[in-house]
Amino acid sequence: MQEILEAVSHLQSKTSHLDIRKRCKSIKSLEGQGDVIFCARIAEMFKHESDAIRLLKHKEFLEGLEGSLDLCDDVGNVLSTVVIKNS
Repeated sequence: MQEILEAVSHLQSKTSHLDIRKRCKSIKSLEGQGDVIFCARIAEMFKHESDAIRLLKHKEFLEGLEGSLDLCDDVGNVLSTVVIKNS
């Protein structure tokens, strides 16, 4: 979230496009790291959790977090497109 806020704060400055693109790359990297953690945690839960209700609750929670990371990546993609079109 911090990377998004920083990137958006630089939108008004025409000279900050390199900083915005750097932050967009960071957002993409963080989203990728989140995907790795999500997959590992889901696999671990299915391997070790015996309570089906608890498994489903935690799975839905993690899917919500992963969805939020995907939305952050979408924001990064839009910011990157704005910078490219205005460069």
